[in-house]
Amino acid sequence: MTGFQVRRSTREPLNALSVSLAQEFSDHVPAGTVIRSVAQAREALLAVGVRAGLVVAVESMTRARLQALAATSGSASSAADHEQLSTRCQQSPSAASEGDTRDEPCAQHSARRTPRPTLRRAHDVRTRR
Repeated sequence: MTGFQVRRSTREPLNALSVSLAQEFSDHVPAGTVIRSVAQAREALLAVGVRAGLVVAVESMTRARLQALAATSGSASSAADHEQLSTRCQQSPSAASEGDTRDEPCAQHSARRTPRPTLRRAHDVRTRR
């Protein structure tokens, strides 16, 4: 088997892995982050000499990284909170002024959104000369 055939035989499963992980984590992290995570895991494993079982190792490494990112972003719970708060604000926008401390005004709950974490690549960071 030539080097080209080896790369092609691993590229197709890695592409399928990227697609399935992007769909699985679509509510938590951007698709670009998933793709970069898969590429970085592949590069790291190839650098240490992993050849057999590369796709399985990349999947477990990427899944762990994405789960950590999803946990730190808290986007699943914050998305549910946001939907619940926006529904409450639409039903009764003055609930907070009536003494209901559980509800937040629309301006506050829309500002509560946390930015999605992204993985930074080495060339994204500019160095001083």
